[in-house]
Amino acid sequence: MPDGVVPDEGLARGLQWTLDNPDTNLDAWQLLLFVNDYTPTLTTTLADLVEPSWTSYSRAALLPAFWSAPMVAAHVASSEWGADPVEFKNLVSATETVYGCAYFDPIFGVLRFVQRFEVGDIRPIAAGESVLVIPRFTRRSEAP
Repeated sequence: MPDGVVPDEGLARGLQWTLDNPDTNLDAWQLLLFVNDYTPTLTTTLADLVEPSWTSYSRAALLPAFWSAPMVAAHVASSEWGADPVEFKNLVSATETVYGCAYFDPIFGVLRFVQRFEVGDIRPIAAGESVLVIPRFTRRSEAP
C-alpha cells in the first residue's frame, strides 16, 4: 500500500489532540535537560539521557492548559508552552555542558519529544549561570 500524507489542517488538529486530550491532561509533562553529548534518534529513551547533577536542578512541569493553539507553517505544526522561557539555574554546582532538552510523560513513562540544541546553544553552564528554554512541540508531514 502506498504511503499517505497528513494535510496541514490535519497536522494542527493532530497536535492539538496530543496536547489536550484526556490522557495528557492526567498530569503535566516534565521538561528536562540533558548533559551528555548525545544526538537523539527515533529509538531514544529516557535511559539514553543524562540529566544535570546540579543541586538546584529539577524538571519543570509543563501543565497542559498552557500550550498555545497549534500553528502550521511549511507543513510543520507547532505549539509553544507559556508566555516566558523556562529557566534552569545552576546555583552552586560544578560546570556541566547542556546539549538539549526533552519532554517526559510520567504517566506513560515515555519521552514525548527530545531535541539536541543548535551548535551555538550548546554551552557549559557554570555556577550562577542558567539555561533558558522555550518549550515548543512540533509535528510534521512529508510527501512520500
